[in-house]
Amino acid sequence: MQGTECCASAGVIDSPALRPCEEASSTASLDIMLEFLDDNRQLTASVREVHGLCDEHGGIATASLLEIWIDEAERRTWFLV
Repeated sequence: MQGTECCASAGVIDSPALRPCEEASSTASLDIMLEFLDDNRQLTASVREVHGLCDEHGGIATASLLEIWIDEAERRTWFLV
């Protein structure tokens, strides 16, 4: 979620106030999974973009970490499709 406030501590992560309205119990499971799929696709695209910047500027170690995150996001995407 863009534009929302971040958590001040790990203890508030499960706070009902931080849960977006679209995650209400009336939301269909398929809709939640489709949203998760879309989030993973967006994450993969963003991390690939950052990976390209690392390549341009010689950030080999960071690029290696990003490759792991890209692989994990792609695995989740394949699982959800």
